[in-house]
Amino acid sequence: MSTVTNAIARSEDLWFSDGSIVIQAGNAQFKVFHGILSLRSPIFRDMLSIPQPADAETIDECPVLRLPDDEADTRNFLMALYHPSHFPAFPNTIDLETLLACLRLAHKYEVEDLLRRALVHLSSGFAMSMSDYVARVTETADNGRSILDKRSWVSEPATLTANILLQLVSTAQTIGIPWILPHIFLWLSEPPLQTNILASLPPEFIRGSSLVNKAVLQSISLSFANPIDIPSCTDPLGCFRQRLNNSNILKAAMDNLDLPLPILFFSAPAEVLRQTLKREQLCQICFNVLIQSHEVATQKFWDDLPGLFGLPSWEELELSKTNAIGPNMFC
Repeated sequence: MSTVTNAIARSEDLWFSDGSIVIQAGNAQFKVFHGILSLRSPIFRDMLSIPQPADAETIDECPVLRLPDDEADTRNFLMALYHPSHFPAFPNTIDLETLLACLRLAHKYEVEDLLRRALVHLSSGFAMSMSDYVARVTETADNGRSILDKRSWVSEPATLTANILLQLVSTAQTIGIPWILPHIFLWLSEPPLQTNILASLPPEFIRGSSLVNKAVLQSISLSFANPIDIPSCTDPLGCFRQRLNNSNILKAAMDNLDLPLPILFFSAPAEVLRQTLKREQLCQICFNVLIQSHEVATQKFWDDLPGLFGLPSWEELELSKTNAIGPNMFC
């Protein structure tokens, strides 16, 4: 019986003729510079300061350091260290695979500047204010790209699938990036929830998702009914009938999954109100009162959102983000 073994491959982009150490991860080898690793990472500095025995493994007369890390992650990480253009600063565009590789290994090996750069890139994909969130899911930029594309990273596929979001949740929990979780959890709360998704998420998400969808139902039922009585309404019977009709329109949209949950909750009620006002099916006084009521309700929901999932408040999350990457994303 023959055994098939994968051949060791030397990385062309990371094999310097005058390198002083060979890194091996999986079946890939990288000949790089000992001094740069020690300068950038205290973990590597400590590892490389350990005296090697006389019969230690060498390649091209260089010591060999074997890492337990993923081969592709290691390549992206080392490319970021030795070829900075491989992982440029925000707002340059990078791919998600490179971003997560640099994030994981910069965290593991304590390369602080690279970790900060990765956190800035990742954070650009997630809102921490209601206005930013609504803009990301409802508006379109002049060039035709969704405002959602204000994030500096791109994924494959381009649409953020549940599997990608679950990967981001795992990374955030492992490394400690809680400020991106409310946005992701809200995303994942869109029905229908798949069993495999629920099994991959913490219990706090299950409870929070239930509360989110309950809030959406309440929003639809109350968007046009709260308050019931509107003083000074110029057409009480006509406006009341239209408010009931508007509720039925949104309820049907939710039942048929015609609109994504964020749009259904945050922007659809206001848009329906604007259209009924334009068609003169609702008086200006009722419109003003109902719009204000909807804005108050959605802002309260956003303010409460992290707590629904057992996360700290937005203020605490913002502080965590500032402590990790500082107030300026561009340096």
